[in-house]
Amino acid sequence: MSWLRQRRKIILTTAGILFLVFGGGLFSFWHLWMLAQSRRIDPQWVYSHSREEFWRVAQEDIPRYGWMHDDGFTVGNWGDENWANWIIDQAEEGKNIAGCMNGHLDSALKHITCQSPHSGHDDSTSRYWIEWRKTNKDKSQIEWIRDGLAKYGVTVHIPPSKDDFGPLLLLLGDETKKTNADGSEEDVMPNFVKYNAFRWLRDSDFEPVAFALTLDANAKKEIYKPGLIEYAKRYERAPRRDNLGILPFKPIEKYDLEKYRSRYLVFRLERPVNCVIGLALFVGVGFLFLARRSGRNRA
Repeated sequence: MSWLRQRRKIILTTAGILFLVFGGGLFSFWHLWMLAQSRRIDPQWVYSHSREEFWRVAQEDIPRYGWMHDDGFTVGNWGDENWANWIIDQAEEGKNIAGCMNGHLDSALKHITCQSPHSGHDDSTSRYWIEWRKTNKDKSQIEWIRDGLAKYGVTVHIPPSKDDFGPLLLLLGDETKKTNADGSEEDVMPNFVKYNAFRWLRDSDFEPVAFALTLDANAKKEIYKPGLIEYAKRYERAPRRDNLGILPFKPIEKYDLEKYRSRYLVFRLERPVNCVIGLALFVGVGFLFLARRSGRNRA
């Protein structure tokens, strides 16, 4: 017991430091690692943030924490040439990018490029995409999509032309089915092709109501009706105002909020104001400490 009493201060100090290190390490691991990488699958976090913020966070999280299953859909819909090259770089490093178990990396590539160099989902998928990039690395994403649409019978123009609207709507409204060997049915027109047909229309000067009003015969209206309905459904899920997955035919629309903000609340004032607040709190605590110490001396 005397040994413990003699070393009481050292033991308590050591225990305190160990608990502080443990608590700080656990806090950092939980808040900066576990919660940070899981926030995009937290419904409360997702519903309280815009899609644009979700995409900004996703682009930071994927290289930092790794690729999650649903990232295949996010990157496929909103990614650009850089993300296509990032995925193919993973393939070159030996990663299998095919199928559900690998996070739908191959599906993301199809949606970004409107290309499908390999129809299967096996170990050779990576090799096909690596070879595809060697041939197409000097093209832009718009050129990739143009070439992909051409493989499905639609010739589009760069920059977009009104002549593109009709063929794209026919492709978008194609409801033809095919029967697989197991008896199941699936669309003949792949979803990644329809998605790129949709956003080619959305990001050009296409106006669905104006287009419908120019149709002078009921027969024409019936032909384009499935495409117009499909366009409306997709536009509800992916409107241009979200500024996500936009094809750069024209500048991205940004709302000018600065003109509605008081000049006293602009962001450039936040840092100095926070410094003043911190200094005032620090000085206040200092005065209180000195006052308490002065009172003890008098006593």
